[in-house]
Amino acid sequence: IRNDFGIIPKSLRMIFFNYRIKKYLTKNKFDFSLSLGRTYVQDAVLAPSNHQGYLLAMNKSGNRLTDYVQNYLDQKTCDNSKIIYAASTMIKQEMIQYYKADPKKLHILFPPLNTDNFTRPSNAEKRFIREQYDIRPNTKVFAFVSASHKRKGLDILLATFEKLQDENVLLLIAGYPKIETNLPNVRFLGFLSKPEIIYHLANFTLHPARYEPFGQIISESLACNVPVLVSEKVGAKEIVTPKVGQVLHSFQPQFWAETIKNIERSAFEIPEDFVYQNELSLEQHVDKMLRIFEENKT
Repeated sequence: IRNDFGIIPKSLRMIFFNYRIKKYLTKNKFDFSLSLGRTYVQDAVLAPSNHQGYLLAMNKSGNRLTDYVQNYLDQKTCDNSKIIYAASTMIKQEMIQYYKADPKKLHILFPPLNTDNFTRPSNAEKRFIREQYDIRPNTKVFAFVSASHKRKGLDILLATFEKLQDENVLLLIAGYPKIETNLPNVRFLGFLSKPEIIYHLANFTLHPARYEPFGQIISESLACNVPVLVSEKVGAKEIVTPKVGQVLHSFQPQFWAETIKNIERSAFEIPEDFVYQNELSLEQHVDKMLRIFEENKT
């Protein structure tokens, strides 16, 4: 389906794209049609987020044209889709609350994980990688991965590690855009072509997000045997049990600093089959998606 809407404002293109999808699906017959975005004419749709939940969490007015369009498409998705795969229970609840979605349409389907890349390194491999990055063996290392710094709470972590300059801790940041800081216990690694490296360097992963529909860095970290500290606004908190991490119910840097100062890796034990226990592999993701579809055929 062509998306050649050059003269149409960018914020309106998704609406016109929906019209083309509807025309295409009307002319052609498929056993199963799935949308990866805000469309509403197919059998099922993935709902990795919702716009109203994001606006409220980020204290945004929602008065831009693009906000109205995204909310409109979310509403149409909830009204017209036969099946909605919500990325987390948090997203499911928000779609019911903000868009009055029929709970019977909504099914939890966690985003899949690349199980080839995100694996457990041996202790020898972790030591070798730390040496490559010039990190002392006894340093307590924390990972943060972000391409949306404000939403994911970078400012909270910088304020947190400012309070921890007398501790033997190091915050490693991977992602973009570039981060400038004078803090001696914060290091920016930039974009990593092998993102699993940051977890192989870390003792813990931090995610103080103000809004995160799921947060694949959580499942990636746990697959690499690295416990996590997340905010209560992270959808993946439902897979964070006391054995694998902590959910922090505060955004205050002092609270995060005290937690980081006192936390010990020995307090956590991530099961080797954690990924499969929580149906995070790609194979399990696809199997569950198709099973739900078959069970809800009318």
